[in-house]
Amino acid sequence: MNPRVEELLQIVSDLMDECLKQKEFEKLFDIAVGSRLLFRALGAEEANRSTLLAVESAAILLIGKDHPVTPSETEPACSFCGKKRPEVMLGAGPDAFICHECVDLFTEVFRLDREKKALDEAPK
Repeated sequence: MNPRVEELLQIVSDLMDECLKQKEFEKLFDIAVGSRLLFRALGAEEANRSTLLAVESAAILLIGKDHPVTPSETEPACSFCGKKRPEVMLGAGPDAFICHECVDLFTEVFRLDREKKALDEAPK
């Protein structure tokens, strides 16, 4: 990720964390939506995905503000290693999340498996 985009993502993340601590959920939602639009316009796909998840979390907090919701219940985490943003970038599926580190790990495991199968099937 571009260092300037990374720095901007960290600033946005800090702002959202502060809103969360202060229970300013409407402000949190506004920052999440604004950052999503900004990163999408910049073409920063990884940051764009991360802010999309922030929009989802902020919306859940806003909708549920009459029903207490703790951040740990709404904060998505990798379904494989348990890491959360901003430590990792998360991709979302219908019922699970996966971080960029687990994607890299699985990619390497699958690559090695394909190489092993190719060697096993090679004529001797």
